[in-house]
Amino acid sequence: MASPSDAPLYLPVDGVFVIEAEDAQPVADWEIVRDEAATNGGYMRWRGPNRYEEDDNHVGLRYCLKVETPGEYHLRIRMLRSRAGEPEIREDERNDLWLRMDGRHWMKLFANTPWEEWGWDGGLDFHHLYGKRPRATLTFEDRGVQCIEIAGRSEDVRLDRIHLSLASENIDETRAMTRSSR
Repeated sequence: MASPSDAPLYLPVDGVFVIEAEDAQPVADWEIVRDEAATNGGYMRWRGPNRYEEDDNHVGLRYCLKVETPGEYHLRIRMLRSRAGEPEIREDERNDLWLRMDGRHWMKLFANTPWEEWGWDGGLDFHHLYGKRPRATLTFEDRGVQCIEIAGRSEDVRLDRIHLSLASENIDETRAMTRSSR
């Protein structure tokens, strides 16, 4: 795995890590797409095939966080799902990614945003193990630099922004998302 120096480093602002997806170095079949509808004028698009099997060979976009307060963080992603010109695309497609922390196991991260518009969501999908789809949370046990990776899982996923907010704080996440997105 690449060192933290190979990835953008983020600091929390008002208790929220705000990550622009296109800040990462494109790897594998990821590409940066310029689009004024995205929060910072661009987003990352997965151009690879569906990759539904968990595989240690996934190559992910890498983001590092300088965690000052260890604990549980809620994770939300801003993404766009599109089936323009492809009406046969099912409701449960083009909505999920692989996520892992510091080289650990890959987890399925999904967002069921409305079709053809940018939206916020975030859940971890464990229905195949426990029959549950809990809100996406990551636990950082120590202070210091912690890195996450996001890899393509469903074809044509479009990822714009990632937010991580400390779960124990009473942070107005909606205000933070509105303030930092279009």
